[in-house]
This record gives sequence, C-alpha cells and structure tokens, in this order.
Amino acid sequence: MDLIVYVHRAPEAGETILGTHFQTGCGGKGANQCVQAAKLYDAKGKETASVAMVGCVGVDVFGNEMVANFEKFGIDTSCIGRSQDTPSGVAPIAVDAAGENRIIVAPGANFNILPETIRQKEVSDLIAGSKVVVTQLEIPIESTFEALKVARSAGRTTIFNPAPAPPDGKLPEGLLEVCDLICPNQTEASLLTGLPCETIEDAKKCGAALLKKMGGKGYVLVTLGKDGCLVVPADGDALHVPIPQGFLLQKEEVVDSSGAGDSFIGALSFFLARGLSLEEGSRRACGVASFSVKGRGTQTSYGDRSSLNSDLFANLP
Repeated sequence: MDLIVYVHRAPEAGETILGTHFQTGCGGKGANQCVQAAKLYDAKGKETASVAMVGCVGVDVFGNEMVANFEKFGIDTSCIGRSQDTPSGVAPIAVDAAGENRIIVAPGANFNILPETIRQKEVSDLIAGSKVVVTQLEIPIESTFEALKVARSAGRTTIFNPAPAPPDGKLPEGLLEVCDLICPNQTEASLLTGLPCETIEDAKKCGAALLKKMGGKGYVLVTLGKDGCLVVPADGDALHVPIPQGFLLQKEEVVDSSGAGDSFIGALSFFLARGLSLEEGSRRACGVASFSVKGRGTQTSYGDRSSLNSDLFANLP
C-alpha cells in the first residue's frame, strides 16, 4: 500500500517539515505493473483482462483493499496468499514540488513468497501458462529467480525489472541468463554494472555490460525518464526510443512521477503479449507512462482505453 505525502521539498536529515497533501493508494511494483496492463484492455469492446498476480498480503485492512482493487480490474487473484502473521507491505513516498519521488519499501507479507511457493502446482501452472511473465525484487530474490526459471522452462517471455536493485549490485549467478528482457532504470543499471548511467551513451555501455551477464542473448531496455528509453539488443545496435510526439510534457505538467516506471513496464508487457515488436511496444509504453505523471498517486494516475490517445492502440494484433 502506498502512503504518499506531497511536500514542497524533501527534508534534510534531522529536519521536520509540513506536507501539503496526503493520500493512500494501492501500490507495489508488481501490483502497479499488473494494474496498468489490465487497464489497457478494451473494456468497452467487451475485452476481458487476461492478467494475473502472484503475491501475498496480510490479513488486514490494506490486504483486503489490495485484493479488492485487483478484482475491480478483472485481475486473477487466485495466487495471492494471505498471511496471518505478517502485515501487508507498505511504501511511504515523499513527492516534491517538481514531481520527483523518494520511496521506502517495507515488504511485509511480500517476503512470505518463497521459492517453494512458486513451485506449488497452482502457481507454477499459472506462470507456465502466461505469454509474458514480469518479475521484480520486492519479493525474495530467490523466489524471483524461481519464477523466471519456471517461465523459461515453459518457453514464455521473461521480463526482469531489477527493482529495488540490491545495494551491492549483486544478483544470484544464472538469474540474468533466464531473462529475455532486463528493464532497469538508470540508477539500477548503474548499480548492477558499476558503471555511470547519466547519459544515453552511458546507458549503451551499461546495456552491453548487462548483456554479457545474460550470456550474450536477449535484450536490455534502460528507461530514461523524460528521454524515453534505450533498447540494447544482443544482435544489433542500440536504439534510442524517445517519447512519441504528442506525449511530451512541459515541466509544469508533471505532477507526480511515482510509479511511472511501473506504468511503462505494465504497458510494455501488454503490448508484447499482443504481438508488437519490442521497438514499437516500448514506443507506445513511453506514451502510456508519460500520461501517468500528470496525476497524483500511482495506479490512480494510470490511463486506460478511454483516457489514453487512441493512436497507442492502433493496429493491435
């Protein structure tokens, strides 16, 4: 659950400041990505969302609210566990006047998702039956690795969002080799490679370094905020994908960047599952994510078919 405080500026160490607004909202990286993907289905066209979530929440008010929220968007919640002993995960978020955010995650029940949870038949069957499987690091990293292995064994497209990245930048040996696509932001790319990632040229070098760790196969996609993203393939030249014309925002239009990266990954997974190329899917996902920063909160700011530009859905397979 996101606990969001809006402030004029971030406090210094030892300083107390007054916020301007507070709100709560359903969140979590995987949950955000899941909801954004579900919101892109054409509800008016009677298209049913084909999205599922594997997770765990507490037996508490937040847990009840999060499960109900998934169900509201037609998301399969059959593999969301409930913990009697551990509270639901929360993320206190401070958002400054420029829309920049600072986030602390207390995983709570998320860390009850163990490798043996992933190996349970109901969960492993769900993963193996999905077109695209998206993973993050708000559950134990060993569990993420297990989910990727199950998906890879079934021949599914595997996307790994290394967030929050381990502080030492180290991942279990072999994890990256079962990923078709790694999708870090610039901070995460730098942590995982030990290289700077301030510019597009830096991102190219980080992408090349990550591809080596992937065994020279697959793709690295580095998100670049207002500059779009960079796609680095194993078998070709890096491609900079800017935010499409018509979706670029003026500084004063940016309200809250919280969850924009999750919006991008959720949208990208939707477009890939519908059969678009990585280049075209990432271009459209940039447009979806750009819309998300115009409103407060994470999932509450995400666009759906009725609010997003119809060009984003043109000629979908």
